[in-house]
Amino acid sequence: MKSNKTLYLILNIVFSLFLLMDAYGGITNQPAGVDVLKHLGYPEYLMTIAGVAKIFGVIAKLQNKFLAIKEWAYAGFSFNFILAFWSRV
Repeated sequence: MKSNKTLYLILNIVFSLFLLMDAYGGITNQPAGVDVLKHLGYPEYLMTIAGVAKIFGVIAKLQNKFLAIKEWAYAGFSFNFILAFWSRV
């Protein structure tokens, strides 16, 4: 039981760090992300909005007081990944 909880915490932290790195790239408008958005036909300001939303999502995901907000953060990340995949297809 304890090993499952430890694995969950490690994976949760790693996932959060990846999301924070992606958020940083979006907020700072990294050239690779700008090129992808232009190729897909999305406006450039979408990167900044998504980056800020990911930071708030990571904060919501790591807190334990408001479980409904945590669930919506996971839902938002799921929508983000599914829609990003669908855009690339």
